[in-house]
Amino acid sequence: MGNNKKVSMELRADRILQVFRGDREIDPENLAKVQEGFNERGYIKLRSLERILFGSDVDTAEVLTITSCSKIALEKGLVVLAAPSDQLPADNQQVEVIIYNSTPFLNKIEKGEVIAQAKESF
Repeated sequence: MGNNKKVSMELRADRILQVFRGDREIDPENLAKVQEGFNERGYIKLRSLERILFGSDVDTAEVLTITSCSKIALEKGLVVLAAPSDQLPADNQQVEVIIYNSTPFLNKIEKGEVIAQAKESF
């Protein structure tokens, strides 16, 4: 019997790659301001119905299963989603995670905060 141990990795909010408010992506100029603020303050507040695509600190070419961490889901009421299939990692690209605020409240995400767990799919 082979070793079926799957490696689990913590995915952290390191970089903001895209921001969507309602059904629209914010323009590049405003995205640059959001990214700068995230880097300077060390956090971002997600508005209701806002989605942010975060780049994590994990680089991999493996196929991963992305799951929510309990703090994000239970304490903050945020939904964690894997990046769309056209953004799946290949050739050691960073793993990307979408955080969606489905609540009517502002939610704070700290830079470097664990936002999801990833496990190898095979």
